[in-house]
Amino acid sequence: MLIRISVSLPTARPQQTTQVLTVAHGTTLAEISARLGSNPRDPRRHLVAAYMDNRLCSLAEPVVQPCHVEFLDLAAMDGRRVYQRTLIFLLCAAVWRTFPEKQVFIRHSLSNGVYGEISGRAALSDEDLQHIDAAMRALIDQNHVIQTLTVPRDDAIKFIQKKTSPSHAASLRPLLTQLDDEPVTLHEVDGFVDYLDGPTLPTSGHAAFFRLHLHPPGFVLQTPEKAEPPGIPPFVRQPRLTQAFRTARNWAAEVRAACVAALNERLAENASAIIQRAETVHAEHIARIAERIAAAPGCRLIAIAGPSASGKTTFSRRLADQLEANGLRPHILHLDDYFRGRDKAPLDENGDRDFEHIEVVDHELVNDHLSRLMRGEPIAPPTYNFATGRREPSQRLIQLDPDQPVIMEGIHALNDRLTGPIPKTRQFRIYISALTPVTLHDRVRIHTTDIRLIRRMVRDARTRGHRAEETLARWPSVRRGEKRFVFPFQEDVDVIFNSALLYEIAVLKPFAEKLLEEVSARSSARPLADRLRTLCNHVDALIAEHLIPPQSILREFIGGSCYA
Repeated sequence: MLIRISVSLPTARPQQTTQVLTVAHGTTLAEISARLGSNPRDPRRHLVAAYMDNRLCSLAEPVVQPCHVEFLDLAAMDGRRVYQRTLIFLLCAAVWRTFPEKQVFIRHSLSNGVYGEISGRAALSDEDLQHIDAAMRALIDQNHVIQTLTVPRDDAIKFIQKKTSPSHAASLRPLLTQLDDEPVTLHEVDGFVDYLDGPTLPTSGHAAFFRLHLHPPGFVLQTPEKAEPPGIPPFVRQPRLTQAFRTARNWAAEVRAACVAALNERLAENASAIIQRAETVHAEHIARIAERIAAAPGCRLIAIAGPSASGKTTFSRRLADQLEANGLRPHILHLDDYFRGRDKAPLDENGDRDFEHIEVVDHELVNDHLSRLMRGEPIAPPTYNFATGRREPSQRLIQLDPDQPVIMEGIHALNDRLTGPIPKTRQFRIYISALTPVTLHDRVRIHTTDIRLIRRMVRDARTRGHRAEETLARWPSVRRGEKRFVFPFQEDVDVIFNSALLYEIAVLKPFAEKLLEEVSARSSARPLADRLRTLCNHVDALIAEHLIPPQSILREFIGGSCYA
């Protein structure tokens, strides 16, 4: 039987971007992509996944009815995730072959890759890493089919144990026993089986590009970040970010809630205790930062920057309160108030307004106001009206005494174009982000960007009247802006503040699920909504707003903040 389908290629390609094809029933997306010129050995021509009627699919999936297929390459966020997920899976399979009975722990993102460790080894050696690298490349050269398996949930653990090892099965037991899904979807390559959080490439041979770096006590696996060579950027060590992640991970392990299954159990046992301890960690860290600032001679500017939905506004207010307790009297400038206006935002490569661009901020006015404040002159900071998309004058006057600092918060607050009037010797620079330490299981991390997106979606619906579909549609542009204008500054700081709260995903879940239900199956945002829904499905909802203090950073997103 023949089927007619419409096919879209990535828009940057020179070929016709949309066409109608006739294919035989059961033809795989991989076969169609090869027909369209996909080449796994050329990042510029490699199609890695597809949306089939707005559902993210592996290229191994067959076409069985008329549909629209949108192919993805490494320029697409979901395309890069499929590629990275596959390489992590192959790495775990390589370790299973190379170091039997050892477990891989994928911890967090780092330097355009992921950081991981191996159990039972105090620190990896160069020789260890070379063995793993060779085993991965052997799997890739052998071009094994990556099989998708459907297994009854109650049999999944026995099946994994039979295929791999008791320790590997034990690492998955807590998660799989809590799943509501029936049956369970597993993936297998060369005899190695694991539970993943989404589709993979169709064969190991499709994952030709990666780099492994020694990063004691573990390693960093780098995967392509874009379609154009060189797709893998240079490896850059990030000691401050590494330490922030490690601190969060150690604390999560200390309270026995480092993975979703354990978190569900801890919250069911005593949610109040987990919430209290998480909020206390924040309070203590803010107090230490305030003490450092108070002890810094001549500090006049406290610059607070971080990506979207990292909690900058609440953090700046809490820090101001703590500084006052240390004898300082800071004033706060919100860079959002210095936006030029919605209609003045520059256009991105697709012709859409780029609200994350540095030019969105009136840096000439920011520099003028900072200079005048440092001279002891009064200023009247504007107010940005998000409803109208316009900046409005205000009657609020600010004037600093010679020993008073100003707190400036916003995604661009660490950019020298905004902080130029004040020497770095008189600045205290803070990077803030929600660096979640919780994983789905040992080998599947929860992306910090997904937690921030859920935060933003919940907040925007509550405070700006945005539908989830609008927030999700804007997210790729937000992410591009963060990579360009925010992340480059995350190591050039005095301190990193981790705004993640161990329990927050459980509290955000009911808010998020209600919003995600409203995303149409025909919407281009549906694949992203499905991904967030899959994450939420692993978490038990926590209805405990009465336990969350009014000064909590989480209140910035769910409401009820004392700083509103």
